[in-house]
Amino acid sequence: SGTMTYFNTGLGSCGWTTADSDFIVAMNVQQYSLSVCGRTVCITNGGKTVQARVVDLCPSCVYGKLDASPAVFSSFADLGKGVIDISWDY
Repeated sequence: SGTMTYFNTGLGSCGWTTADSDFIVAMNVQQYSLSVCGRTVCITNGGKTVQARVVDLCPSCVYGKLDASPAVFSSFADLGKGVIDISWDY
């Protein structure tokens, strides 16, 4: 469990270039390693679950937090909300 914010996508630390419309996330420092690159995470908020692919590192994210593309974040809430509570797992 943790929180989720969103970021403007581009070239991630896993080496892939992505777009804001892609269902992708950046992983927090404590849970990131190159072995998580490309793995799918299931993110849940308010009874809705969305899958996204890990493509980047979020250096400022605390343990449990994900930084998502605008497409992933807006699947749960308006971008203006900025941060939401989530649970996630592989």
